[in-house]
Amino acid sequence: MSESGVMEQRYVVCLTVCLLIWPLSPPLQQHRPTPSSGGRHVEKVFPAGENATFILENTSVYGNVELKAWDQPLIKVVAEILSPDILVEAIPTDRSVHVRLRRKGLVSMDAVHFHVWLPPHCEVELSSLSGKITVRGLRARLKASTTDGDIELIDISGESIDAISSTRGSITLIGSLDREGKYNLYSGSGQIRVIFPATASFTLDAATREGRIDVQGFHLTEERRSPHHLEGTYGEGVAVLMIRTYKGTIHLQKR
Repeated sequence: MSESGVMEQRYVVCLTVCLLIWPLSPPLQQHRPTPSSGGRHVEKVFPAGENATFILENTSVYGNVELKAWDQPLIKVVAEILSPDILVEAIPTDRSVHVRLRRKGLVSMDAVHFHVWLPPHCEVELSSLSGKITVRGLRARLKASTTDGDIELIDISGESIDAISSTRGSITLIGSLDREGKYNLYSGSGQIRVIFPATASFTLDAATREGRIDVQGFHLTEERRSPHHLEGTYGEGVAVLMIRTYKGTIHLQKR
């Protein structure tokens, strides 16, 4: 047999073996890091004066933030840390507490999850990357922003509520609206749901570039509608509700 014939025969054998083995190999999947063992808890407590401001920056990739209002004059922060190379840094002043992460060495993909308790009238600023942000019971100004995570706001009210998920995260707002509040909700391609009582009163300005707007049971007065934009008033229309998406769906529902 010629040299070229031998090479061709070897190629056929190798190809046959690869085809036999390939179905047995597990498919490649997108992988999110799993928490490492040996995590630790860090707890910090600060006095909360009148008109206090709390700022939290969670720069761990998949770290969540959960914040609840309570009846204590304190700000309590508990961090679940899954990497020995991450530290929690807190900077308290007379009027504010600023919490953020510091890393030693290489960037870790392990998550840091925060649990926060504070008085309902503290002003709050929260940020995350892909982690979920949940806020319950707050009665003050709130700014929650995330690159790719979900935002859930339950039973909150305040003069100014801003929730921004830049890419795919969904936003959910459940509860009564502050009579004089201004609510600004934005998601790139995630769904935005607003669920409140039939007794709510608001002025709506909702727009989406490629998504749709679904208003269930709310009959707006002074309605101005186009395929991707809806304006109108419900009740006295004192609270202002501004909702924007690029291609996510906007839902308004009665509770």
